[in-house]
Amino acid sequence: SKDNALSLAARSRVKMVVGTRIRARFLRCALLCTVFAIYSGYSVYSLWSGEDSRAFVGGSSIASSTGSLVVMHAYKPILRRDPILNKELQTWMRQQLRLVKRQEAGGFSNTVDRKKLYLQKLGLDKKAEELDQKQFRPPWHLKHIVAGDKFVGTFQHPDLYRGEALDLTFEASSDTEANIFSKRGDLDDTVTLQQDYPIAFESGEEKDNDMAAYTFHKFNAKWRDFDGPMPSEDDCQYLTLPMLQKFFTQAAGVEGFPTADEFAENCADSSKGMTKEEFLAYLRAESPDYLEKSFPGIYTGRRLRFTDGKLIFDGDYQEIGDNLIYGFISFDGKPGGTFSMELAKKK
Repeated sequence: SKDNALSLAARSRVKMVVGTRIRARFLRCALLCTVFAIYSGYSVYSLWSGEDSRAFVGGSSIASSTGSLVVMHAYKPILRRDPILNKELQTWMRQQLRLVKRQEAGGFSNTVDRKKLYLQKLGLDKKAEELDQKQFRPPWHLKHIVAGDKFVGTFQHPDLYRGEALDLTFEASSDTEANIFSKRGDLDDTVTLQQDYPIAFESGEEKDNDMAAYTFHKFNAKWRDFDGPMPSEDDCQYLTLPMLQKFFTQAAGVEGFPTADEFAENCADSSKGMTKEEFLAYLRAESPDYLEKSFPGIYTGRRLRFTDGKLIFDGDYQEIGDNLIYGFISFDGKPGGTFSMELAKKK
């Protein structure tokens, strides 16, 4: 395929690099081309998040004082998830989204796909393209979950009421706490809520900082040590050479880049690692939007988790389905349950 050809070409060019700064620049150009290819059709894959409460992430202040979609927050480490469990979750969520799309005959809360097909049948391709462009809008969840949000849905677990589907109402009292209620499930509890911070939608400094922080979390040795505790925010202030090389491997499919010498040239203290400012400057030296173009290769979606101590709801904000959250449930440490919620009332 074209993507594989680009990836092979990038690897071939890597072997030709002999370590000089000039040739390293040519290598990064090749990486950039590979990243653009990946960007057009990446697949989501993610890492582990056990049920230990230390792996939870606190909420954030999401809306700015102007009410815009620029987000302001502390960069607490993102959630982890077991890769096997996550693969199963992604498969199940895709199945749920297909069902929703089929039930609503052409879309989710809108009918863009159906309208686009209709316009194409009429020969109005330009109008269809214009309609398609309207779909490039901010994700629905950028300003959620905050106090006043209400979600309704269902949940089930094989150890609860013979696995029957039970009603679920979720009402947020803050961005870190909520009340959950189920009439059929005889449930009325307060839960602690942890959610990843959202990534700003508009290109610019805010989004670059969000993406850089995400990168520093995901490519942190403590974060990737699944048997250990979650790192603190202070633990995620530097990116080491092995972790930067992992970033380029995952984002562009190239091994062993950059070299130790080049890494040292771009760090004030290479023994500690790159700061976020140095990391952004390093990528921007080759392309101002390098991180934004490569980010889909490492991004695993925005996650949330809430628990009352026995029930643990571990899910994802859906990017395709507006106002939807899907996830898995464990009860008394036993996995096997699922849940789905839809935003019914905004703040």
